This record gives sequence, C-alpha cells and structure tokens, in this order.
Amino acid sequence: MSMVSRPFLAKLSNIISRAHTGADDNSSVLPFGGLNIILVGDFHQFLLVATKASAPLFWPCNMERDTEDELLGRHIYEQFDVVVRLKTQVRVTDPRWLDLLQHIRNGSCSKHHINMLWGLVLDNATCPPTDFHSSPWKDVVLVTPRHAVHMQWNSMTAYEQANMENILLISCPAQDSVGGRALTLPEKFAVAANPKSGRGCNRQQWGGLLDKVVLAIGMHVMVTFNVTTDLDITNGAQGCVINIVLDSRESLKRSANNVIQLEYPPVYVLMEMNRMKVNALPGLPTGVLPVTPICRTFSVSSAGGKWTTISHVQLPITAAYAFTDYHTQAQTLEHCIIDIGMPPSGQLTPFNAYIALSRSWGRDTTQLLRDFDVRLFTQHPSEYLRNEDKCLDKMDESTKLWWQMTKGSGGVYK
Repeated sequence: MSMVSRPFLAKLSNIISRAHTGADDNSSVLPFGGLNIILVGDFHQFLLVATKASAPLFWPCNMERDTEDELLGRHIYEQFDVVVRLKTQVRVTDPRWLDLLQHIRNGSCSKHHINMLWGLVLDNATCPPTDFHSSPWKDVVLVTPRHAVHMQWNSMTAYEQANMENILLISCPAQDSVGGRALTLPEKFAVAANPKSGRGCNRQQWGGLLDKVVLAIGMHVMVTFNVTTDLDITNGAQGCVINIVLDSRESLKRSANNVIQLEYPPVYVLMEMNRMKVNALPGLPTGVLPVTPICRTFSVSSAGGKWTTISHVQLPITAAYAFTDYHTQAQTLEHCIIDIGMPPSGQLTPFNAYIALSRSWGRDTTQLLRDFDVRLFTQHPSEYLRNEDKCLDKMDESTKLWWQMTKGSGGVYK
C-alpha cells in the first residue's frame, strides 16, 4: 500500500473491473468491479519513487490541481473502512529499540532516545567496542542513503575479501549497442555526458543497471531488478555466487591487481538463494537459480540534437555488503552499520531514518557510522500522514468492536 499511488489505484480498479465484468469500458460504478480487495502495507515506508509528493494514498484531494485519476484513486481508498492494524513486532526483539522506532514513526523522540542513538555512533567514546574481524560483526552490512558510498563500500569489501581468501575477481562490463551494432565514438561521448543516460543524475531511466559488476565465486550478491517473479528472482533477493558462465567469445585477461577483465557480460550466473519458494529447476540443486543479463534502453542527445536509443545489457545484480536504504525495505539484517548522516547534497527525511534503523534486531546488532541531525527524530514526516494514522486508528477500533460483537453472537452480527 505504501508504494501505491492515488492514480495507480484508480487504474488498478479499472483493470480489475474490466477483467471481472467483461466490460471493455469504465461502465462499472463499483470499485474493482464489486470484488472484495485487501490492501496491505505501511505508509511509513519510503514515498513513491519518480512520482510527485501528492501521489500517496494518504494525500487529500485538491479539486483544482488533481487529475481525474488522482481524485478517483483517493475516493476509492476512502471507501476502505475495515481496518486491522498489525501490532505484533517480529523483527525487533529489543524493547527499548522498539520504543525508539515507535517514536521515530511519529517524530516524537525525547532526549533519552537521542542519547541512545548517540551511544551507538562508532567514533563516540560510549559506543560498545566492536571487533569487525571476527564473527558476527565481520559480516556486517552497511545501510546508507548515499549511492556513491554504497558503491564504494561494496567495491572495497569485494576486493578485500578476494585478497583475504585468495580468489579471483571477475569484472563484468555492460554492453551498449544501437540497433545491434557497437556505439560509435560520438555516441560513447554522448552517453558519458548526457545525464539522462543514467551515467549522471538520473539512474532510474536505465533501470539501475550498472556499468560494471564485480563478481567472485562465493560472493554475497543481491538482485536489483524484478527479473522473474515466479522464480523469486526479484528486486532485493539475496544469495551467493556459486558459478559464473562466461561468453564463448571471451579471451581471459588478468590485470595486475589479480582481476579478470571481461569484454562481454557473462551468459549467466548461478546464485544459491538465501530464500526460495519454488521447487528446484531441472538440472540444478535446490535453492540455486540462474540470473541472466537483462536489457534496458535509454535515449541520449548528440551535439546535433539527434536522439539515439541505446540498449544497455548487464547482469541485474550487485555485491551485497552495502545497501541503499531503499533496497533494505522488507529486509532483515543480522548486523548492520547505519549511515544517517546528512548527505552533502539532496536531503534526508524521517522516512530514511525509520527504514534504516528498523532493519535489525536492536541495539546489540546496530551501530551508526557517523553523527546525525537530531531533527530527523523530532519532527513528523508528514502532517497528512499524521492525520491518516489517526483515522486508521479509529477504524481499527471500530473493526475490532464489530468483530467482537459478531464473534460473541455466534458469527451473526446483531
């Protein structure tokens, strides 16, 4: 629900209505064609990516500025009046940490909450001593809002582990083409210089596929794209590399730093998944799935103003020693270092802090990379969200009362 926008809910209702009623238009006046629908989610997760600030379901209508779909989506959402708030916490086992998280959600942290956080900053004298060369902290994961920090941490950890374990790293380049041919030199310059190509500020336009993926047998990796959802190869899925099958055209070249530089993306990588719901594929052990390169396209503008469509082929995986806070949503991390320091550019919101700090079990498994802005914990992320939480609480109480009355009368409401 947190990742569903008002216009998307309107479109979803229309699609389901057509499928259910068989109508080829918007003739059904009932949301979802009269079907019963359950929404599940958390509004305190990150707001929707690549949409405007007013997109979330909890945002009220503005009759003058909202589109028809935005108005309809909010109207449909307002018709959900049976609400059950799930209050049992499974991940966090530390009661003081759970109390902290509940206050972070509402921007109501007091001095003792802030002092608790300061006591976990690595360079703070009160931070518990930690041996990052021994278990369990030697497998610690970094959570950061900064993409550059996430990439550098992954790269340095991969090289360090390869040196310690005396294993080869394989550097896998992306393959760019135009209509099946290699890029010309002016096209390469256009790709490097144009921010809309993804090399600059707008990575979403090329699907998050990297220019280079560094791999090794035994490396912990994460899938960065929904590749095959029915096989659980989805964005955020994690596992370990057990085999790398190279392109037949490769002539392996080892560089001075003991890294094999490929010319083409691998044919596929076999991953032993941390979690897998499907049965074993023919010829593969249980829990092992193949991940193949995928293709995303983007457009660049040359000096003459001509737009060229580039096909970008790469493995949709990255090392899993560090994550951006967006990628940690719905994940549980055994031990983690959290980076909630204000970045030099852009912004950090209470949503970032809440997501990052709620990934692990509590104080004993969480440390902070650097100092932070106290205002992240003393201001509510959204006044509209605050009001929506109050409405949901009231409907939750009404639902509970209705259920008690129904259950007490043998299942018949009186």
